[in-house]
Amino acid sequence: MLKKSIKSINKFVFIMLIIIIILIIIFFIILGIYFYKYLPNINLNLFAQKEISKEKTEENIINSLNNQTEIKNCTKKWDCTEWSKCYDQTKKRDCKDINNCGTDKDKPSLVETCCLWQCEEWSECYHENIQTRKCTINEQECESLKPETIRNCTYKNPCKDTENQTDYYTPGNVTDSKRIKWEDYCKGDYIIEKSCSNTGLVLNQEYLCPYGCQNGSCITTISCINNDYYCPSNCTYETDNDCKNG
Repeated sequence: MLKKSIKSINKFVFIMLIIIIILIIIFFIILGIYFYKYLPNINLNLFAQKEISKEKTEENIINSLNNQTEIKNCTKKWDCTEWSKCYDQTKKRDCKDINNCGTDKDKPSLVETCCLWQCEEWSECYHENIQTRKCTINEQECESLKPETIRNCTYKNPCKDTENQTDYYTPGNVTDSKRIKWEDYCKGDYIIEKSCSNTGLVLNQEYLCPYGCQNGSCITTISCINNDYYCPSNCTYETDNDCKNG
């Protein structure tokens, strides 16, 4: 009876081993079919992805080089807004590159230190070719940022002389800063010549004319002319009826 039971067990184990082996064979067959059918596609996809990634990398490198070339050849043109009001010793502005070169190199300053100085209007331009003004502020630390109080200018003498130089033998006149005209005139045998100073003032120069003075200028030669309402010092009534008899 025991032998018969052992024989039945061995038979069962043998059958189970056969079944397991068959299942293992079937598994490997299915696995082989899967790899045969799908593995090439997987490899191709991986290869394609690598190629695409490589192409993108090359494209990025080319684009980067092109961008660098464009930036190098691009001339920046900065357009800046007006400075803001001075607040807390700081003023700001915004600047944009009109040509869109893509770089902030050489970009103008966007923030500057400032102070609220109170300045008077510039004076008139002095004959030394300078103008001045006065600026004040309460903050001591802003002294280094004080605006200029002296600057160069081109002086224009407000006094105008028609002769441009001293000429006793040509009648002339000058016009002062208030547009008042002053003419040369005679004072006996003396000529009162008007001229302009460097500071715009009207000057009087008195000069004794050798042959007398007439109509705002010195006479060049002695002339005794009747009825010209002038009697030169060397003329008499006989030579010039403008001279009093005797």
